[in-house]
Amino acid sequence: MSQPPTHLSNLKKKSKKSNMARLTLLQLKQKRYTHVQLTEEFERSLGNLVDSFVMLIFGDSGNGKTNFILQMIRVLVESGTIAYISLEERFSYSIHRAVSMHLGDVDEGVMFYDEKTTINELKDILRKQRAPKYVFIDSIQYWGINIEDYKALKEEFTNVGFIFVSHEKNQVPLGKMAQDIRYDADVKIHVKKFIAFATSRFGGGMPYCIYEQRARQYWGVEFDSIMEGNPPSKTRRVKKGGKND
Repeated sequence: MSQPPTHLSNLKKKSKKSNMARLTLLQLKQKRYTHVQLTEEFERSLGNLVDSFVMLIFGDSGNGKTNFILQMIRVLVESGTIAYISLEERFSYSIHRAVSMHLGDVDEGVMFYDEKTTINELKDILRKQRAPKYVFIDSIQYWGINIEDYKALKEEFTNVGFIFVSHEKNQVPLGKMAQDIRYDADVKIHVKKFIAFATSRFGGGMPYCIYEQRARQYWGVEFDSIMEGNPPSKTRRVKKGGKND
């Protein structure tokens, strides 16, 4: 009996190794997901967040990013343990002070790692039996990974929530890597003057106030309108003391 051409035989072998998955329409509609337990304020902003996701938080220095992150950690730690890769501030006094302010009564469930933590070391941590459920990487500009590293991390650990933190330039995440993550992320959060503006695939979308006194000082008469979901003015000037021009 004649043998099939070599190239056809190779195609058959490759097709057997496919990792493709499929669901019928009914199976997809009946699929169940585990959701993160959020406060009402966070749910209005992030939506009905599932327990595995990719989030990008970006903003300028001094606008409330760290405060927002620690407020989120306080909520997420109720649903699972957290690894915080502190690439930028490491174990500095500034991060100590912020942690003491927001997590003063939280004694366990969060592990901090310094700037020497590589992506391979993070993978080893996540492969352990009691691996963290959520990972914060702050800031992505200090890690030196590429898009293939990011994809490999996301594809291997499909049951982990990844939160990447980024600087910004001209209202967008700084650098190609941060911008690539932004396009892929389930949740994008722009922190500006103590308000977090969220775009989420899980619903939500309402602004989250990080620090009301400072936010009101900057946004002035616009604050209440913004918190109701109306976009801020595109052009505005603020006088000293927080009053709008």
